[in-house]
Amino acid sequence: MAKISQAPFLDRLMFQIQKPDAKHKTVFFRLLAVAQKAGLGVREALSSILQSEQHYGMKIIIKDILEDINQ
Repeated sequence: MAKISQAPFLDRLMFQIQKPDAKHKTVFFRLLAVAQKAGLGVREALSSILQSEQHYGMKIIIKDILEDINQ
């Protein structure tokens, strides 16, 4: 998946419409902290959070982070 700034127009539009708010960001960081404390690596934690994430904007961000980590 390309960076958000390089994504096709409709993907960028959907991201702007469904931009994550503070509540979604807080839940994400709490889940990441719990996964880290449980002993998961960052890649595994992000993958598991991605599988359960419902918010479109957060999915794009997490996929983007995973892509950067895998490079």
